[in-house]
Amino acid sequence: MGNMNEEDGDERRMLRKETPELERLTDLVFGLALSIGALVLISQPPLDSQGILSDVLGFSYSFFILIVIWMRYTAALTFVKAESRGLVRLNIALLFLVALEPYFFFLFTNGPTEFVGGRVDDVSSMLYAIDLAGLMTILAFFSDRIARNEGRRIHPAEVRRHSINRMVFYSSASILLISALPIFWEAVVFGYPLRYYLWAGPLILIVAGSWQAERQFRGAKRP
Repeated sequence: MGNMNEEDGDERRMLRKETPELERLTDLVFGLALSIGALVLISQPPLDSQGILSDVLGFSYSFFILIVIWMRYTAALTFVKAESRGLVRLNIALLFLVALEPYFFFLFTNGPTEFVGGRVDDVSSMLYAIDLAGLMTILAFFSDRIARNEGRRIHPAEVRRHSINRMVFYSSASILLISALPIFWEAVVFGYPLRYYLWAGPLILIVAGSWQAERQFRGAKRP
């Protein structure tokens, strides 16, 4: 079993060496997105304690989602190489959505309230949900490729883990797309749009799915 773990580690390191440019670009884009998200908080300091709490919760959500996406994405690159033009475009699409995330986050947290034809925070929160749903869908596609294990030598435990990740990401994307419907902004609970409460769904799924996937992964790795 120890030799198997060493072989898996050697395979991952070998695959990572084959896509250094893509990994460096990925790290750069995610780093910039996280940095811009932090600058959003500095740009408009809150006026009261409730504003501080709201800003911290909003940034924590954005930070957690981006970190999870970055970790799952880099893990997927270990097994899914961008050997085709379609996969390269899919990687570029993911990085584009990551780069857009801080912009939508800024608009619905600190942007102007009204604009001609509607509310900025309403429209921007819809676009934010769609942006995250797109990221989750791409991650689900990568996990699906790994879970299918077609023509690859991937450990069964890794296949099971990505099968769980596939279900988590597709479910999270569905929740986020549903939350983008206008009715979930118009409906208000305790002073906040219902859309915000739906966004807790992906968090719960990611945490629970990660725990389950890691549990199965460790169990499958045991002698």
